[in-house]
Amino acid sequence: MTVGASSFKLWREGCPTPVFSSPQLATRFASCAFSPTRPSVVYVAKEDGVVDAWDLLDRSHEPSQSARVNSTAVGPMQFWSPSDLKKEKSAEGEKPREQLLAVGDAGGVLHVVRTPRALRKPRPRELERAEAFLQRE
Repeated sequence: MTVGASSFKLWREGCPTPVFSSPQLATRFASCAFSPTRPSVVYVAKEDGVVDAWDLLDRSHEPSQSARVNSTAVGPMQFWSPSDLKKEKSAEGEKPREQLLAVGDAGGVLHVVRTPRALRKPRPRELERAEAFLQRE
């Protein structure tokens, strides 16, 4: 995955062109990250201080959700799942009840954002559906 100017692109190894390109938006993008729990969700930090969540299986033409993190540009992002967070049991084993996204801003401040449950809890057969989506693109 790459981000540049006002769009992000998903690439397949060995393929010279992207398999998916987001629409061009008015605000410049700064960085991007895949969700560690949802294969179809991509987070994009923008220079206006907003982080967009793109659920490509829900809608690929616009972000599913947006959150203002800061009034100035935000950039580097990293998911954080500390071992001391409360866990919930599922068919796949224990998983953290919350998912935290650490986002840095232009002033050097670290912001920690909780991702919504809908954007962290995998859907049935999501990996298969995400792979099929990218094959179609």
